[in-house]
Amino acid sequence: MNSADLFAAFASRLVPLLYENFSLPVKRPKQVLVDELENESELWELKRKESTVSGMVDIFEITGHMMPEMREGAAHKQSVIATQIYEKNQRLQHIGAVLDGTVAFLLSEGFVRSDDKRTYQLTLKGFVHLNKRFEQTGIQDGSRYIDRLVDLLRPEKFSGAVASGTLASLISKIFGG
Repeated sequence: MNSADLFAAFASRLVPLLYENFSLPVKRPKQVLVDELENESELWELKRKESTVSGMVDIFEITGHMMPEMREGAAHKQSVIATQIYEKNQRLQHIGAVLDGTVAFLLSEGFVRSDDKRTYQLTLKGFVHLNKRFEQTGIQDGSRYIDRLVDLLRPEKFSGAVASGTLASLISKIFGG
């Protein structure tokens, strides 16, 4: 996935999360979001393999049973694992950086706000853009979330006064009042 695809994937997870918890501040679940795209447990498995190979080399060295061909094989295996660990770390760092960039973009464009850089809320601008459908693969045209809100405010579900009061309360919360 390139950075634009990662941005779409993160935005398509963050905005619905903020919507579903609207108007409460939400902690950014960074590790959960990163793990959904690139499982960090694979990194720990690679590190376990590296440790196992290193441990076996040490045992054979200490006991004097290390043969030259075993040393070469172990060195090759360690090199391959080290390369895999490096590539996995680079990938995880890139994904984390794109997530941070996605949040920074959403903040700077006014789609979300944060008072403490740990919790986030959807803004009016972000709320208006909920006429899009947020899916695992990205952002699609449609009106999934906003339709839910409109449906909740239909006159047949509330009296006009209740709907007006609910809408006024909602708007004041969106504007931070």
